[in-house]
Amino acid sequence: MKTSWRPLGTLLVLALTCGAIWLLIREISHYSLADIQTSLARIPRPCLAASLGLMILNYLILVGYDGLALKAIRKPLPLRRTMLVSFVGCVISFNFGALLGGGSARFRFYSLWGFSLADILRLVAMLALTFWIGAFGLAGIVFLIEPVPLPEFFRIPQESLHVLAVLLLLGTIGYLAMCVFWRKPLTLKGESFTLPTPKIALAQILVAWADLFVAASCLFVLMPSDLGVDFIQFLSLYLLAMVAVVVSHVPGGTGLFELIILGASPTTHPQAVIAALLCFRVIYYFLPLLVVAGIILVHELRLRFPARI
Repeated sequence: MKTSWRPLGTLLVLALTCGAIWLLIREISHYSLADIQTSLARIPRPCLAASLGLMILNYLILVGYDGLALKAIRKPLPLRRTMLVSFVGCVISFNFGALLGGGSARFRFYSLWGFSLADILRLVAMLALTFWIGAFGLAGIVFLIEPVPLPEFFRIPQESLHVLAVLLLLGTIGYLAMCVFWRKPLTLKGESFTLPTPKIALAQILVAWADLFVAASCLFVLMPSDLGVDFIQFLSLYLLAMVAVVVSHVPGGTGLFELIILGASPTTHPQAVIAALLCFRVIYYFLPLLVVAGIILVHELRLRFPARI
């Protein structure tokens, strides 16, 4: 009898989400609501505008994930369709996670456009590969240059980050080498696929780096001036938080992302960090979600009533 692990995975994700939110609430309870509100009011408007602009730029960069994946599987689409599915898919994945509906958004659009299930699975696998190879390479470089001190709850010796950095870089270099020298199809779980060309592989890494760099900047411009770390250190902290979020599948990293950033920020005004995280949550997650809700509504209405809309 075949057992489905999906319900168990969903329950685990929900448990992790509740646990992360509970820990975050316990951490935030040490500070007064009035201080957090004051910190929110003190975030300069130019910083809010910069964060909003970086958010828009980041979602434009994210189109590269789908664009490169479509090239890799040789299923080109018009740019407007690529931008549509990328924006909707990324926003839903960021807010609700892959296990709780993120993949279904892309499946909905791509299947309407004539993609087979095998095509969509190959494309989604290429999206994940782009993120992980890029994250590995960038984290390896940043951890070697200037790693941020880890929060106590990670219980990882700081020296271990240098070893980890080398391993991550070797993983990225090994991927590039395979794309250059290994052109035979690979087989995984009965499915056969071919690695992308070296040109596409290099573009994958650059797109992922640009994505992570700009997304981290979107939050960094909201942080207090006495944060206690420079941008490169903050980038290593952001990468650590993002990897934890992706691995855990906690929807939007709710609670977990904030907990890691707050726990590793050496600032003397943690309430200002909390305020920055709240603004980032609104700018990077909630505002795009409102736009996507409108896009999906119009799209579905056009499918059902093509003559009226």
